[in-house]
Amino acid sequence: MTNDHIKIGDVEPRIRYLGDGVQTQFGFTFPIFEDEDLKVFLGASAVPESSGYTVTGAGQSVGGTVTFETPPGDGVAVTLLRDVAIKRTTDFSESGDFRASVINNELDRLTAVAQQLSNQVGRSVRLADTDADGTLQLPPAGERAGRLAGFDAAGNLIAAAPGGTGALVSGFMETLLDDQDAAAALGTLGAQPLNGDLEAIAALTPDDGDLLTYADGAWTAAPPASSQTTGTWTPQLTFANPGDLSVSYAAQNGTYLRIGDFVHATFEIVTSAFSHSTSSGNCQIAGLPFSASGNIANGATNGLRWGGINKPGYSQVLTYVSAGSDHLRLEACGMGQSATAIVASEIPSLGSVVLIGSVGYRAISQ
Repeated sequence: MTNDHIKIGDVEPRIRYLGDGVQTQFGFTFPIFEDEDLKVFLGASAVPESSGYTVTGAGQSVGGTVTFETPPGDGVAVTLLRDVAIKRTTDFSESGDFRASVINNELDRLTAVAQQLSNQVGRSVRLADTDADGTLQLPPAGERAGRLAGFDAAGNLIAAAPGGTGALVSGFMETLLDDQDAAAALGTLGAQPLNGDLEAIAALTPDDGDLLTYADGAWTAAPPASSQTTGTWTPQLTFANPGDLSVSYAAQNGTYLRIGDFVHATFEIVTSAFSHSTSSGNCQIAGLPFSASGNIANGATNGLRWGGINKPGYSQVLTYVSAGSDHLRLEACGMGQSATAIVASEIPSLGSVVLIGSVGYRAISQ
C-alpha cells in the first residue's frame, strides 16, 4: 500500500455484472485496503469464491480489477462487494507520535465500514422514512415457528397463522397449504392427476379460437371448420302412396343453405307431364337435403307459389315438414277452414303442377 492514504468518495461498495462466457476482467470503482476486503460472488450463491481469480488495485482510491482464470458463464451474475472487517487497526500511544497518515487511514476505514453498513441497510427490510414508529423485529423463534411473516393492523411485523383471525389466506387455501404432498393437494383441489391425455394437451400450442378435438387416439388443436354449407337438391313431386304416378318436369331445382343445424331450402317444381290413377294419400315434395330433427313439432313454412291444385274453399297452400321426416307435405288453409293435407284426388291427372317456394327447419345434427 502506498504512503498516500486512500480517498473514500461517495460510491457504492458493491457492483454487479452478468457474465457472457468470454469476459474475464471485471472492474470495481470503490477502493479497498487489502485484497481480502473484496468478496467475489458467482450466481446466487451466498458463499464468496475463495479461488480462481486475482485482485488488483488494493490501496488505490479509484478501485481495481478482478481477473478470473475461467470466464464466468453466459448469464451468470458476478457480484463484487467490499467487506472491510469491523475492527480497530491502530492504537495511539500516550504522548506518542500523531501522524496524519495514520489517522487518515483509520478514518478511511471507518468511512468504508459506514458505506458498507449503509449498503446493507438499504438492501434490508425497513420502515419508510415517513412511517410512524413501529417495529420490524422478528418475534422469538418459538412464536414464529410454523407461521408466516405478516403485518398487523398497525403495520408491525408479526408471526401470522394461515387462516383464522387476520388470515393471510382463505380457509380453503389453509386446507390446501397444510397438505403434505402433491397427491393430497390434488385431492383437496378435486383435480385430476397428470396423465397421458393431459400431457398431450399441455404440449399443444393452440391459437386463439382453436378447438380442442380428440380423434384416432390423438388430441389436436385446430381452427373450427366452417359451420356454413351450401348445395343443391332435387325436389320430387309424389304422394304418400305413389301408385302409378308418372311425372315429367319442365323445371326441377332445389338449393339449400345450412348454418349449424338450421336449413333453409328452396325448391322449384314445374311439371310438363303429370298423370296418376291409383295414387293416394297426401301430396309430398320428397328429397330434402337433410332429414328434419326429431326434436321439432312443426317445420317452419314460407310463402309458396302454386298451381294445378283443386281444393274448393281453400285459398292458400303451404309446405309442412314433420319431425324426423325427409320430405315436405302440402297443406291447404282458408278463411274459416282448418288446415288439412292436400291429397292425390285434389291434384288432377294430366294437369300442370307448379310448386315454387322455400322452407326453413332444424335438421338432424351432423
